[in-house]
Amino acid sequence: MPEQDMFAYLIQELGEPEQARKITADEAARYADRVPGALLRFWQEHGRGAYRDGTYWICDPAPYQGIIDTVFKDDPQFNPSQMTAVGYDAFAQLWVWDKKLYDVIVDFLRSDVFNSSEGSRINNETGEKFSPDFSIGIYLSNFMDYDPDTDEDGELLMPQARARLGPLGHNEVYGFFPALQLGGARRAENLRRVSAPEHMLLLASLEPLTVTRLTDPEPGHPYGRIVPVRRVGSP
Repeated sequence: MPEQDMFAYLIQELGEPEQARKITADEAARYADRVPGALLRFWQEHGRGAYRDGTYWICDPAPYQGIIDTVFKDDPQFNPSQMTAVGYDAFAQLWVWDKKLYDVIVDFLRSDVFNSSEGSRINNETGEKFSPDFSIGIYLSNFMDYDPDTDEDGELLMPQARARLGPLGHNEVYGFFPALQLGGARRAENLRRVSAPEHMLLLASLEPLTVTRLTDPEPGHPYGRIVPVRRVGSP
């Protein structure tokens, strides 16, 4: 696969982010050793903001670093000092960039953590690791292929949530009350508009997060299966 500018592709396909907040050169410099340059340029030229009516956000990392520090403290695989939040979705899935491991998805709604395999970061044509610029562009544009979240009846959640609660702003998500971890139902009437960092931290306190992995292809599962590996923080 040849590398291309995936952020340019994102702009070409979906336009400028909604509610965009551009950052200064000084702020970009503060993150120069934490995230790839392609993301820094995106923040400066296009800003941090949302896509698809607030379903997906490219975010300011600062409000989420405390969550990362808390969740991954003493974990044998994930080092919080190497990890930076770069995005999230409307229902509390956090996208983290790890300088060594690249993409780390923390799904607080499902209480799991997923990091793609090392092999997925290798260019089969060259045998070399994809560049950080290309990899983070792929990571943050992947939402264009995501299936929308649905309720227990298979109805789309986002339109229902927006109609009941209004559109999300920066650092907000729709949270289920009672939480799904406490037996709550996955229904739009159970959603509230809440602070994203606070809600993620709440969900993390309700149930230990589980590290998952993708299995090799097998009969009935041509793309593999997501299976649990261990609890976050345990060897």
